[in-house]
Amino acid sequence: MFAGATSSLISAGLLKLDGKCGLAGWRWIFLVEGLITIFAAILFIMFIPKRAGDGSPLISMGRWSYFSPREKRIIIDRVLLDDPLKTREHIKITGRDIWKTVTQPTTLQHMFITLVAMSGFQGLNTYTPSMIKSFGFSAVRANALASVPVYASIVWTTILAYSSYVTRLLWWGKLDADCCRDKIGHRGPFVLLCITWNVISYACLRTSPTDASSWHKYSVIAIANVAYCSMHVLNVGWLSFYCKTPQERSISMALIVMSANLSGISGAQIFRSSDAPLYIHGLTAICALAAASWVQTLVLNLQYLFRRKKAQAGTV
Repeated sequence: MFAGATSSLISAGLLKLDGKCGLAGWRWIFLVEGLITIFAAILFIMFIPKRAGDGSPLISMGRWSYFSPREKRIIIDRVLLDDPLKTREHIKITGRDIWKTVTQPTTLQHMFITLVAMSGFQGLNTYTPSMIKSFGFSAVRANALASVPVYASIVWTTILAYSSYVTRLLWWGKLDADCCRDKIGHRGPFVLLCITWNVISYACLRTSPTDASSWHKYSVIAIANVAYCSMHVLNVGWLSFYCKTPQERSISMALIVMSANLSGISGAQIFRSSDAPLYIHGLTAICALAAASWVQTLVLNLQYLFRRKKAQAGTV
């Protein structure tokens, strides 16, 4: 999120280089941000260790380590406490593992929640600078203003992620090893809360008066963008929580991230230039997508609730 918001600020500055060295502003954006990405990748390869417990990065050539032997042991123990199955090295993912994961109804539901909800968000996020510009702001200022709600989303998502842990913790009062999985990680209601924000804010944006001031219109679109991809972040944690093996978790994470990426394809088709400057059809579409994802999330919450009730009744 920080990278997304900061890239908008960088873009706002790079647009001022339009015409410099014979390059258009958008070419400067692709060139500079692309070089930053390559530089960051090189730093990670050189300085980040290959695995947990291995504190020797590539640049060390095996001569030094970030961690002492005691710290390495602590790191490995923490990994094993998180999932004892990780004691098995060289875990392989078979075709059977993939088939078993993709045929689980709840996994598919998590995928479609992300696909539907993020399609609406991706469409709005892509066109937010253009919409802000249509309010009377310059292109440079529109890109800078588009970063504000994303920075706010960092705070919003952090609060929700922490609350989804603490609320469950306070509800049960204490934790024990046997029922830790059921007593923390209560992500579902908070995913629903994020999507509820989308439903309400998108509807407000859709019905916002056309004769309102530029700053009034901007405030509405900023509020609509505050939720950003918070529902996807929490949905990933929600799905991961119910994965039983490393193989299932790896496949599930790949599927849900793939859904988020696919939403970029569908989301890019929602807003059209012919619909400018009011974008009535596009705003109507994202309202419908938000409403559909809200229903999907509610149904999945109820499914998990009934499953927990049934499991608790079976252990009494």
